[in-house]
Amino acid sequence: IQVLFSFMIVILTYNTISKEKELGTLRLVLSNSLPRYKVILGKVLAAFSVINVTLIIGILLELLVVVAIGKIPLESSVLPRIVFFYFVSSGYILLWVLLSVFVSCSFPRSTTCLVYLLLIWITLILIIPSMGKVFVDKAVGKIPSEAEIENVGTVLDNELMELWRSKKNTGYRGGPERSKDDGHLWERNSLLYINEFEERINRFQYSVSKKKIDQLRFLYNFASISPAFLYRRISEALTNNGVEREYRFLTSIQRYRKELMDTFKELDKRDKDSPHLAFLPRYMSQKPIDPGLIPRFKEIFPSSIDLLVESKWLIALFFIEVIALFLMCHISFLRYDPT
Repeated sequence: IQVLFSFMIVILTYNTISKEKELGTLRLVLSNSLPRYKVILGKVLAAFSVINVTLIIGILLELLVVVAIGKIPLESSVLPRIVFFYFVSSGYILLWVLLSVFVSCSFPRSTTCLVYLLLIWITLILIIPSMGKVFVDKAVGKIPSEAEIENVGTVLDNELMELWRSKKNTGYRGGPERSKDDGHLWERNSLLYINEFEERINRFQYSVSKKKIDQLRFLYNFASISPAFLYRRISEALTNNGVEREYRFLTSIQRYRKELMDTFKELDKRDKDSPHLAFLPRYMSQKPIDPGLIPRFKEIFPSSIDLLVESKWLIALFFIEVIALFLMCHISFLRYDPT
C-alpha cells in the first residue's frame, strides 16, 4: 500500500483539475452557483472512493486466503487490528488523493502536474526514508562489527582469567565427591570467573541488540518526516509489528532468562545432596526434573487498545497532515480564476 497504492493514485488523479482547465470545462462548472468547496470535495471523494474499494477488496481477499489455508488462526483479537489498519490505510489513500488534487489545482498543465507529483513521490517514498542512514551512527552510536564482538569475548576472558589464576591453588578439582573435603573450594573460585564472564557477555550482547533497536528507532523517527513512512510506522504499531515489537521481544528474552535461572536454582535447593554450585556442570542437582516445572517463554502481546493508545500521537500527526492538505486544496482551488 505504501508504495504501489500511492503510485497508482498519482497516475490516476494527477490531472483531476488540470485536465478540466485545459479542456475549458472547469469554467462551465464554476459558472453555476455551486460552491467551490463542494466541487473540490466531490473530486476528492470520487477519487478516494474508487481507490478505497480496491483496498477493501484486497483486505477481504487476504482474509479469505487465510481462512482457506486454515493454518493461521484468525483470533478475535486480530479483528480490531484489521479495522485499525483499514482506517489508517484509508487515511493514507485520502492523503495522496489530496496531494494529487492540490498539485492539479496549482498548475494549468497536466504534464507539469505529473512531473511534480512524481518528484514528490520519489522524495517521500525513496529519498527521505533512506536519508536517516547517513546520520544514524553519529546520533545513536555505531554497532560493533563481528570481529569487534569476538574480540570483546577474548579480552574479557583474559581479564577474568587473572582473577581465576590468583585463586586456583586454594583447592583441588577432583569431582563433586572428592572435592567435598574442602567444601568444593576450587570449584567455588572457578564459579566466580564463570558466572562473571557469562554475566558480562550477556550484558554486552544485550547492549548490542538494544543499540540495533535504538538505531531502528532513530531511522523510524527520521523517516516519519515523510507521511508515507509515518503511515507505515502507524500500521506496524497498530498490528504489533515493527521496531516496538522488537524491543518488547528483547525485554521478554531477558525476563525469561532470569525466570529460567531462578527456577533451576530453586529446584537445585530442594536437593540436599547437591553441592549447590549454580550452573557448574555436575555440581547441581542430578535428579530428573519435571518438565511441567520449567517455565515456558511467553512473548508480551499488548491489547489492541494498548496499541492504539501507544500510537495516538502518531495517528494525530498523520490526520493533521491530511486536514492540512485538504485546506491547501481548498485554498488553491479558491484562488483559481476562470477568466
